[in-house]
Formats: sequence, C-alpha cells, structure tokens
Amino acid sequence: MKKVIEFFKSIRTNLKDPKKKSLTLLGIYFVFFVFVYIFINASNSSAPVVEPEKERSFSDYYLSMNSYKYKFSYTFKDSVKIAEGIYYKNTSLLTYDELKYYYENDSFYLIDDNYYYLSDIEYNISKLFNKKLYEILKASTEKSKISYSDGTNELNYIVDSNVLCNYIFDDTVSYSGFIDLKIIQNSNKSITMKFDFTSLNINLKSIDLEYNDINSIKSLEFNKDNYTYKE
Repeated sequence: MKKVIEFFKSIRTNLKDPKKKSLTLLGIYFVFFVFVYIFINASNSSAPVVEPEKERSFSDYYLSMNSYKYKFSYTFKDSVKIAEGIYYKNTSLLTYDELKYYYENDSFYLIDDNYYYLSDIEYNISKLFNKKLYEILKASTEKSKISYSDGTNELNYIVDSNVLCNYIFDDTVSYSGFIDLKIIQNSNKSITMKFDFTSLNINLKSIDLEYNDINSIKSLEFNKDNYTYKE
C-alpha cells in the first residue's frame, strides 16, 4: 500500500515538472488504453456465441400445420369438384357434393341427421391433408423462389408425375415427366397450392389447394358422440 501511495505521489510531482509532464501524461494514456483493450477482449471472449437462426423450409412449415380451414378443387375437362372443411389435429369436418363428412383415424363417416355411417369418399380427399402430402412435397424439386416486401413468398416446384399420380389415384399406372407446382404463401396464416396436370394426357387438369387460418383453429366444434353410429 505504501508503494502505491508513493507511486501516485511521484506522478503528481512529475506533472508539476514541465520537463517530465509530457512523458508522464503519455505514460498515463498508454496504461489507460492497455486497460481498455484488455477489458474489451475479456468481455468478448466471455460472451456466448449466438448462431444465426436457420431459415425454415416451406416443407417443414407445411408439416407443422396442425389446424386450418381448407378448400380443395379438382378441375377436370368439363367439371370442377370441391371439398371444403376444417382440419384439426388429424380430424376433419367437411362438405363434398353437398354431403357432410367427418374424418378420423383414416376413415370417413357420412353425417346424416342424427346418424353417422362409415363411408367411402371420392378421390380419398384425406390424401391432400398436409400430414400426408408432406412426403410428396419434401421429395419435390424447387425451381425458383421469389420473396416480396409484404412477406409473401412465391415458390415453384416440379413434382415427379409418377410418384404424385400413383399417390393421388392410388394406382400403379406409369406416368412420365413432371408436374408443375406453384405455391403462394401470403403469410403464416394463408397458403395456396396448384398442381398443374395439363402436361399429362388425363382428364384431370389441376388440383388447387387453399389453406387459411393456419394453426388458429381451436376445435372442430363437432362431437360424433352426439350422433348414433349405423352400419
């Protein structure tokens, strides 16, 4: 402690001496900047390294959709078939051809008055629920992506015709070439997808999918226990 006091006394004495003042001030500044340098480097070395957040792929976001309102449109040469409904945690309530259906555990039930019946449904519409279509989308090839200032993303994919058609139609017919898929993601609450089949010589021209209110649905507001099951 005595040496420290003597050191500061010598500095004060040197500052009063015109011959030693400049050199003493230079020494003080040098010690100050060395201290600042050591402090900054010590702070940086102890700070945790934050990895940049990896951009989430569209297919991963698509798989995370647990609820939504939807409209699926099948466009043929001379007609359009539409299925509309609500999807909530692997169940769905929908209308198709003016009939009402309930979907659960990979089965469709026709709702009629106070009864429900196990029923087939044309095109097996459940194939277009995101949890099932995810593998097709994940295996597709992205051709382009355009991001707009309002947060909208436009994505263009090509899908193997054979893989998609065998999946949609549940058959083993051989299809060649590729199908164009256009996706518009307006926000995290709305997506439209269009599968264009015009390159194939088949009656189906396109399948258009609309998903809205994504992950905002709280329930189907339907309880099949309030209905009586009939064979």
